[in-house]
Amino acid sequence: MLDNIEKLTSQRLALIRYLSWGKRFPFIAIAESFLREEDFFLLRAELLPEHVIKLGRISRRDSIAYFHAASERNGFQWESERIRMMAETVRGYPLSMREIVTREKTS
Repeated sequence: MLDNIEKLTSQRLALIRYLSWGKRFPFIAIAESFLREEDFFLLRAELLPEHVIKLGRISRRDSIAYFHAASERNGFQWESERIRMMAETVRGYPLSMREIVTREKTS
């Protein structure tokens, strides 16, 4: 998984392009919504993705609902205050929400 792709050097991007075009390694590139359109186009040209999925930030209310459901489904017994704090901490990032639940499952 690649995060903060715009900070990669051209040499590293060339290596990633070489590896991704070979279809041997799956790559997931995450681009923030503030990435300029021309930079996003360049990223797509470098990686030739099979799929492009645009994720938006999730509202605080929906984040709270997600954590409540995850708590019930997994038997975490999280209190409402903790759930509200987690929803605030993730700032609507779906991958961060999933990471918290996965980490709790393994601890």
